[in-house]
Amino acid sequence: MRPTDLVRLALSRLGTGKLRTGLTMLGIGIGVGVLASFGIGTYAGWGFVFNPVTVVVAVGFSLIVGIVFGAWPASQAARLDPVAALRYE
Repeated sequence: MRPTDLVRLALSRLGTGKLRTGLTMLGIGIGVGVLASFGIGTYAGWGFVFNPVTVVVAVGFSLIVGIVFGAWPASQAARLDPVAALRYE
């Protein structure tokens, strides 16, 4: 197995395994955030403004962080000799 195969495998695992959980948590987070903002805004007498651009930016940033910090350890591990890597466990 080549090092690029290991990185590709790690990124595909990151994408498929975490996508469903991430979308579920995104829905829950948006729902709780909208309800909390609406409730606090109503209680305090403020207006309620929902900007979907903020959600897109937050999701994009989280996606970039997940890819970078998923690919970096995978590329580091792909460079190691498997016997040497397992020796330290």
